[in-house]
Order: sequence, then C-alpha cells, then structure tokens
Amino acid sequence: MNRLTRLCATLLSLAIALPLSAFAAYPEKPVRVIIPYPPGGTIDALMRALQPRFLQMTGQPLVIENKPGAAGISGMQEVARAAPDGYTLGQANSGMVMTPVIQPSVGNFDLGRDMSPVCMLSFGPLVLFTNPRVPGNDVAAFIAYAKTRPDGLNYSSTGLGGAGHLAAELLSQMTGTKFVHIPYKGNAPATLAVLQGEVDFLISTISDAALQNVESKKLKMLGVTTRAATPVVPGVPPVAATVPGFDVPVWVSLMAPRNTPPEVIATLNRVITAALNDPEIRKRYETFGFVANPSAPAAVTEAIQKELTTWMPIVKSRNIIVN
Repeated sequence: MNRLTRLCATLLSLAIALPLSAFAAYPEKPVRVIIPYPPGGTIDALMRALQPRFLQMTGQPLVIENKPGAAGISGMQEVARAAPDGYTLGQANSGMVMTPVIQPSVGNFDLGRDMSPVCMLSFGPLVLFTNPRVPGNDVAAFIAYAKTRPDGLNYSSTGLGGAGHLAAELLSQMTGTKFVHIPYKGNAPATLAVLQGEVDFLISTISDAALQNVESKKLKMLGVTTRAATPVVPGVPPVAATVPGFDVPVWVSLMAPRNTPPEVIATLNRVITAALNDPEIRKRYETFGFVANPSAPAAVTEAIQKELTTWMPIVKSRNIIVN
C-alpha cells in the first residue's frame, strides 16, 4: 500500500467515524421561535424585525409562534421541553428570571437551568415618570421631596412583582425613601393613574403615548434606569447619576432548549449577531424603545445571575410574592 493509498484509507476511516451531524448544514428546515406573549407587542416586534435577514443568511425562514400564558412562562416551558436540535427557540426577557420566584403558581421553571442561551438581542431602559405636581425636574429633587413625605409617595405599577414594582422598591431601599405601591392591571391604567394624580409616579417602559404626554407636560420624565444614558430617550439622564449603582435594564434574549449542540448555538449566534449589527435593524430597535445588543451566550448567563443577585434580597426583604 503506497503512501497515497494509506492516506485515502485513513481519511475514509475518519469520515466514517464522524457523526452524521458533522456533515449536516444547519439549518436544513424552518426554525421556530416561540414568543410567550400575544402578537403585536414590542417583544414580538423585536423578533419579527430579524426574519428577513435570517432567511437571507440561512435560506430558511424564522417562523414565529405566539404562545402567551402564565406571565410568559408557559411558552418558555414548551421551548424547554422541545428537542435540543436548534429548530425550536424561545424569546426570553429579564422579567422571567424572577417571575417563578414571585409567582410560584406559574410552574417550576428556571431560565438559567432549563435553557441554553443563544444571544442577547437588546436592552432598554425603564423611565421614571412623575405627575407634574411633584416638585423638581430631576432625580435629586424627586428624592429630596420624597424624604419630606413621612407617609411616602404613592406609585403605580403593572402588577405585583413586575419590573416597575421591583425597580421602585430598589430605588426606595438605595435612597432611604418610603414609597407606597399601588398595583394596576396593565401599563395603560397604571400610566393613567399618574396622569390623573391618583399616584405620584411610575417607573415604566417608554412608549409613544408616554412621550406625547411628556411633550404636552402632562407627565415629567426624570431619569432612565440603565446605568448610562441611552439613545432611546436622548437627553434624559440615568438615575445612576444621582444614585450610584442603580442599574435596572430590561433585556431580551434568544434561548434554546438545554443541551442544544454548541455548533448549533454558534451558528445561531453568528447569524443573529450579524442581523443585529445591521444599521437598519438597529434603528428599528430604537423605535421600539430598545438598543440592539448582540453578545456571546455567556453574557446572557451573566445577565441572568445579575437579576438573581439584584432582586432576590429585595423580594425576600419586602416579602414580594403572589399567592
């Protein structure tokens, strides 16, 4: 057997030994993404903006299925139960880390334990809105005023354990102020409560309606909850400029079932990152109130851990639980 023959035989034996998956070109069929909220919302829009680029880059469509329920947890549980082959993914967000802790009724689910991170998609701020009757036009004046009110300032939220509720409780703890929580069923009634003067303030996501109320001076917008200023609401300073260390971003990520092969995760991460770096998509994300923020999977794991580190002490000390 000459050297060439021996080389061919060796290569053939190696090829036979490799799993068939090594030759499979992922993806070979449509990729399903479960969005655990109703269609038409911001979270839904973030993923739909990626569909054309995903098809262009992979030759396969990104098929979106909206499956709301249990504060988003039921849809993610379906993803967790799916085959770990990269053909069923889920869109997660920062709120899902603490929801099962605060609302045990949604079921046993742990985003960090049950899922494999693919890529961070975006992050955005919450915004501190106040009624015009609250004195001052910045966070420092707001805190100073709150400290003169022994009974506390009232604030609305979209519900017990929501992002706005937790952010306000953290602000209260970090500044030594007293706030009284009044939950409402959804963002619209919570915002209306501030507009009508039923409560003093609200920490909530940005929206066109909120911006219109700020422009008409029916609301004041004092600060954003991200550590730094954001292009989403230019000119609005971060709360952290007055309260060092205050950092409450809202983030959205793409997740796969646990044990999805690393090479599949790597392919998805590469495609999604390229799409998110498209200037047109980045601009669209800002219109949704988010900044495109592609990352390695490890960054999602770190973000999940940060949520636990930030909120677990608040939840325990304030006894925040929904029975």
